[in-house]
Amino acid sequence: MVRKGLVERVPYPNDRRVALACLTNKGRDAVEGVTRSEYVVVEKITAFLPIDELKVVARALEILDQGVKRLEAASKDDVAVRAADD
Repeated sequence: MVRKGLVERVPYPNDRRVALACLTNKGRDAVEGVTRSEYVVVEKITAFLPIDELKVVARALEILDQGVKRLEAASKDDVAVRAADD
């Protein structure tokens, strides 16, 4: 991905052994392109679902969103613990 210009390595300030992979503008464009095409696919699929099934899908997405928020909170806690260790 580095060779393709999608990400760049950025040194981690607290540990010389670690490098972060950060998206470049080209990488962001690639991700956005995939995301847009995924929306189109989801839109086409959901057009064929009845309302009761769409309600189930909406509830599942709410549950996934809650999971993402919990993951983000756990990740922040993990980063804070690592920073305290440094």
